[in-house]
Order: sequence, then C-alpha cells, then structure tokens
Amino acid sequence: MTFLYDWFSNNIPVWEKALKRFRNKENLLFLEIGCFEGKATLWLVENILTHPTSKIVVVDTFQGGEDQIYFGVQTNNLLSKFKTNLKSYISKNPKTSKVIIKKGFSGKVLRSLNDHFDFIYIDGSHIAKDVLEDIVLSWGLLKDDGVMVFDDYGWDRYKDETLNPRPAINCFLRIYKGWYKILNSGYQLTVQKKDKKSSMDKFTKTTYENLVLTDTFFKEQINKQVDSIKFMKVIKDSKFYKLWRIYCNLKDTLKINKYK
Repeated sequence: MTFLYDWFSNNIPVWEKALKRFRNKENLLFLEIGCFEGKATLWLVENILTHPTSKIVVVDTFQGGEDQIYFGVQTNNLLSKFKTNLKSYISKNPKTSKVIIKKGFSGKVLRSLNDHFDFIYIDGSHIAKDVLEDIVLSWGLLKDDGVMVFDDYGWDRYKDETLNPRPAINCFLRIYKGWYKILNSGYQLTVQKKDKKSSMDKFTKTTYENLVLTDTFFKEQINKQVDSIKFMKVIKDSKFYKLWRIYCNLKDTLKINKYK
C-alpha cells in the first residue's frame, strides 16, 4: 500500500461511533465522493463493510482538485495508487467487486446514479459552490436514517471565506433544517437523515392532527356544496381557513386524499 498523505486517521474515533450500527451488516451500499488515495475507503471496507454483500461506490476524477494542485499536493497517478491500495477489494466485474469506481466529475456522476445509499461521505472539491452541489445531489440518494459526513467543515485555507466548504455546508443546514439530526460537529460534520414523517417542521407537527380533522371537514363541505364559489366561502368563513392553506400545500406529503 502507498499512502503519501493521511488526512483521515484523526476521524476514526468519530466514525467508529457514528457507523457502529452498520458494522458487518449485509447488503449495505456506501458512497464516497472524493476518494483520493483510498485511505478512508480502505478503512471502511476493512472495518465497517465487512459483510461479503456490502459495497462502496467511489467517485473521483483522480486528477486532484484545484485546491490540492494550488497548495502543492502530489496528484500524479492517483487512479493507479488507489487501485493498488484497494487491489484486494476491486474486481473487473461490478457484481463481485467490493469497491466500484466511478471516474468523473461528481456533478455529472451523481446525476447518473439510481441507487440509494446507507452512508455518504462528501470529500470532493473544497470550493463552496461545488460542495453545495455535491450535498444537494447526494441528499436525495441518501436513505432515510442514513448517515452523511461532510469533510473539511473547518477547512479555511481560502482567504475569501465564501469559497471555503463551511458556508456551503451551513447553507444546507439552514435550508434542510428539520430533515436531519447532527451526530457530531468538529472539523468534520456528521448528520443522520430523518424519515419524511419525522422531518416535518415544528409547526406541521403541531398541526398534523388538526389537518386530519380538517380533511374530514373539507370532505363534508364538498359533499354539501356543489358550487365551488359557495364552497370557498364556507371555507373562508370557517375557523379552518388557515389550515386549508396548509392542507393545499401539504396534502401530498401527508398522504391525505385529494378532493376535486
């Protein structure tokens, strides 16, 4: 094995705790965006993805990122180094390979993936706009209750703070508030994706039962009022009007029947 750099080992204690429930489970599928020489990949396959049916997909250009090139990181022959370091887990047949390599830019590769993953590690480009794109594209691929790790939350080597990963990650945290649980925050940030029902915001949670009652009320009114204008007048005059507005927006999410 050939590792010129070790930017991973300091994270192992946190990863052991966050990924403990996955250890040696069958049929797991992990995704790593930015695998570089394969240090994290190797640890995962040797310590977590130990069941024969579990696999990891890695996405990388194997050309090095702009930041790595700028700061003088050696990026020659990365694909060859990765394959050498993971040779025991790579097969030409994707069906039997423990490690599946997807060479290319993450923005393009992620859009081509149809699988859903139990764990996603985001450690690709360090430029904020790229980080945000990786997060948003990956979030839809993460299973409910799955774990996502953002590397370099504390990385701040660009003088322009808006270029660093942190603003992009914070943007995600604000926009997706309520859809995740933070498991750890340090140089890396680890979150667990909540299932759809538990991810409803605080207001929706407190009004869920009322929405169900409101649904019954709407159905009764629709049965009584054939004229849509009369129907809307009844709704607007009722104490349920605000809930009617919420109902219109959330009926698909809450699986409430649609009424024409």
